Amino acid sequence: MPFVDQLSRSCSQLRLPIVLATLLLTACGSSPLPAPSDGSEAPGTFPTATIAPTAGPTASPTPEPLPQDLVSQGERDLRNGNWQAAQTEFEAVLRNSSATVDEIVSARIGLAQAAQRQGDFVGAREAPVSYTH
Repeated sequence: MPFVDQLSRSCSQLRLPIVLATLLLTACGSSPLPAPSDGSEAPGTFPTATIAPTAGPTASPTPEPLPQDLVSQGERDLRNGNWQAAQTEFEAVLRNSSATVDEIVSARIGLAQAAQRQGDFVGAREAPVSYTH
């Protein structure tokens, strides 16, 4: 019977905390005070803050490289043996409406050289005259 005695003492010691917890939960669960009739907020209530989403950073457009830079890169690609990249650079110069006559001539000669080094002799012969600005 010592177990039963211990259990009954433990239960009697728990009664007060249980009563206090029940009282506290009952008080917290009651409805809030009614809102005043003048339109202001009821005491004990707080306005909720609404966080507006912020717009993320917008990407700025990538500037188009200058024709002179494209010619320089194409010539560098020719010297390094990257003929396809050189061809791409020179074609970009020919598509650029702000290219000068000297840049266009350099790009056409570069296209002919790239085609010739790739073994495209017909393309090399037609490159200087095939693109119009």
